[in-house]
Amino acid sequence: MDSSYSISRPCPRSINVGGKNYAINLSFDRVLEAVKLLSGEEFDQESALDILYDWFVMDNRKASMAERISVVNEIISKLINFDKSAESDDEPDTISYSQDAPYIYAAFLQAYGIDLFKEQGYMQWWCFLSLLKALPEDTRLMQIVEIRSTPVPPPNKHNGKYIEKLTNLKAIYAIRDHVNPQKAEEGWNKLFAILEQKANE
Repeated sequence: MDSSYSISRPCPRSINVGGKNYAINLSFDRVLEAVKLLSGEEFDQESALDILYDWFVMDNRKASMAERISVVNEIISKLINFDKSAESDDEPDTISYSQDAPYIYAAFLQAYGIDLFKEQGYMQWWCFLSLLKALPEDTRLMQIVEIRSTPVPPPNKHNGKYIEKLTNLKAIYAIRDHVNPQKAEEGWNKLFAILEQKANE
């Protein structure tokens, strides 16, 4: 199965890797924890692999390091697909899943009446991502995104106060904790290369 999905099909609950089926749970909270882990600057490679495998795979069978690498890579590259989850590389970094967590929670409650705490372990990543991307402009989160993404215009004799206000707001809401699909994709690519080399030694 590729990273595209259809509302006419259920979210995948298993994945076949190397001829074996693995039961999986890609609830949004598990994926967000993976994003946070992989967005970090430093983590122990083998421990990170075990953590990711245990988060996603609901199967108690023993798996070799090579099998775990293959399974987690298939899940990330074909089902979660951080690269497709992210916006265009040309667009500014506008959301941090860690720093903006309170605003994300409030936005889902305001727009959809969804309490994300109650959805942990249930709402799947694709559902969460679709709803996140469709949040209306009147939520505080999307207002903050607008502040971050609006370029500061060249100064002229009419816009001095606007530039000052926008610059101050950008400083207040600047992203300091970069936890997002772009960073997670970079982290997984580095981790995968290291683990694959170790598995082949």
